[in-house]
Order: sequence, then C-alpha cells, then structure tokens
Amino acid sequence: MTISLDSISVPESEAAQRIVEAAAAIIAEHGEGHLRINDVCAASRVTSTTLYSLLGDRERLITTALLHLVSTTSYDAIRQFQSLVMESTTRSGFTRMLTGVTNSLLEPERRRARRVRLHALGSIRHRPALGEAISVLLRHEIDLFASWIERANDDGLISIDDPHSTAAWALAYTLAHTALDGDGVSTHDAHWDDVWRWGLRDVIVGDAGPFPSQARGSRIAGSAHPDRHPTALRIIDWAADRIDAVGESAFRAEHLPPEIAKSTTPIYRYFGTRENLVGAAQEERFSRSVMSIIDAAGGTDARGLVAAAFSPDRADARVRRLEAIAATLGRAEVAQAIAERRDTHLGSIADTLSNNTTSVDLFEVVRLGAALLTSLAIVEVLDLGIDADAHRSISLSLLERALHELLG
Repeated sequence: MTISLDSISVPESEAAQRIVEAAAAIIAEHGEGHLRINDVCAASRVTSTTLYSLLGDRERLITTALLHLVSTTSYDAIRQFQSLVMESTTRSGFTRMLTGVTNSLLEPERRRARRVRLHALGSIRHRPALGEAISVLLRHEIDLFASWIERANDDGLISIDDPHSTAAWALAYTLAHTALDGDGVSTHDAHWDDVWRWGLRDVIVGDAGPFPSQARGSRIAGSAHPDRHPTALRIIDWAADRIDAVGESAFRAEHLPPEIAKSTTPIYRYFGTRENLVGAAQEERFSRSVMSIIDAAGGTDARGLVAAAFSPDRADARVRRLEAIAATLGRAEVAQAIAERRDTHLGSIADTLSNNTTSVDLFEVVRLGAALLTSLAIVEVLDLGIDADAHRSISLSLLERALHELLG
C-alpha cells in the first residue's frame, strides 16, 4: 500500500527511489542520528545536488525514509492469514488462527521492522505530516483486522461489542510490544512473548487461559553511567528540555545558553559528541516521564498508581516516555541504560505492591501495565479512529484480569 502526502511525497524517478531506499537502510540499521548525506549519496550513486533537488533538506529526507520504512514493513503477516480467518468455523479454530498471526508477528526476522515502526511513532509529535500518513496506513490495517473480528462475531465465534475499537487496541498493543522486545541490545525475551499473546487473545477471544508467570531474573539497580560533573548534569537537563520543545531532529548543541557555559566546549569535554549528549538527554527524558507518573500516585497503593499512570492528565508523560524509548533505535548503550532504568522502576513497584498485598511476584503484571501505557501513548499521538478513553478502558480491564488470574 502506497501512502504519501504532498509534503513528503517522493518524485517518481529511479534516482529518488534509490535515495529514499538508501536513507531508509541507514536509519533501519543505525538510527537517524547516524544518517549522513554523503553516505546516502554514495549508496544511491547520486550527487548531493541531485539529492537536495529531489528530496529537499535532511529532515525531509528522514521523514520520507521513515514513511517508506513503515509502509514497507507493514504487517503483511496479517494479510497472509486472511484465508485462515475465512476457514475458521469454531471458536478454537479462530483462537488457533489468532495464535498463528501473533506467532508470525513475533518472528525474529521481523524484529527490526518492529523497532523501526516504534521509532517512527516516537518521532511524529514534531512531524505532523508523517503522523498523518502513518495514521492512514495503520487505519487500513485496523479496518482489515476489524473485518475479521466482525466476521467472527457474526458467526458466533467470539463476542465483541465494538470490533473497530478492539482492532485498534490490538494494533496499538502489538506495536507497544516492541518497547519490551529485548530493547535492541539483549536477547529476545521469549517469556514476554507469552504475556503478550495472553493479552491479545484474552481481549479478542476471551479464553487465553491462566496468566503466564515465572520467577524473574535479577535486575541491575542504578544508572548505567557513573556520576557526572554538575555542569554535565545541567547540560543534560537543558538538552532534555530542548528536545521536549523542538524534537530531537531540530536540537542543536550550539544553542547552549550562556548561563550554563559561554561556548560549546563543555559539551565535547563531557560528552564527546552531540550524539552522546542526545543519548544522555533521552535517558533523562525517560526517567522524568516515569517519575512523573510514579510521583502522581502519591503513595504505593496499587489503585492510586494505576489511576495516575492511565489518567488523561498524564498523557504528556506517556508520550515523552514513548519518544525516549523510540529514540533507542541504533543506540545500543542508550537502549541498555533505559532498559535497566525501566526494570529497576518496575521491579521496585512490583516489590512494593507484592509486600503490601501478597507474596506473589507481580513483576509481569507491572510489566504488562508498562506495555499498556506505551500502547495508550501510541493512540494519543496517532489518529487511529479510537477514543483514548475506550483504549484506556480495554487496557484497565486486561490489567484487572491479569491480577485476578495471578492472585486467584
């Protein structure tokens, strides 16, 4: 399916296509922070003059390449199972079909496609044209999935009140799974796949069975970085604020305010490169967003924490958390640091809730809640044809079911 808007359409020429494909390959492998015009020109066999005349500036090239990546990494596995949907005549058959689809989406060779999609979604707040184009693409997928659900409803295989909202929730939840997909640096977490399958099947089919749980491994507490110099911390705070305001692509290190330093020398002294500073700032943004949600709970009560995390006035924190997670594409060290911070936060929450309620380890439920927060943020940055309140309601119902299964 080809999606384009006037502001990010690609000229119909072989050279333009080569340029976009070369840029897309670099972004998918290394992240947009490592995109260099000279590298794109070399890979696409064009001059810089030709590149700028066809695609415009670097930002437009990145936006166009991201749309290309999202379009070409569309979940064709969904379409591959369309015939199986039509052949499903029993509830168990429909469940097997859905399991086949989810297993296909989790294939290791799709891992990069999943991370590229998440990266694109995490960059659209400051790229509205890209967000509009991606919304069109994903709504097409939602419509196809909703038609399956409607067909199963009509045949009495399942019972769903709102097939379209359920399909939109399922797509957002599927995309959110990427946030816990090994973080791009560690081995793939097969157990989390089980939790993800359980959630998807429980919402759509309703008979996914007991909540999968196992003893969790040890988590690294503390930061992945040693203590920094006070000036370095001030620079990180400033960079995090600037990226919040203008987006990573528009962030310029030379704008360092004079009250921090009179030149950009400290940036290179403490961080070495702009890229290292951006990585540190994204880690800071992630921690800020998580602490904003935790602090809003006003205590350690499970109900208060869930209410704060999913409340409408926490939308800003959820979106910034999504952006920071998405910024880990091509940044293994940042991904590792954010993964460690995330698991430290989640583990602390789970331990507190377990101590207050039961001896059962609640880490997987808390982790499920974190994925559901990411899926809610996706709905909040995209127009997927689903009300955020409806998405929130489905997610909270799933969390309640998970707690019931684990504590029952």
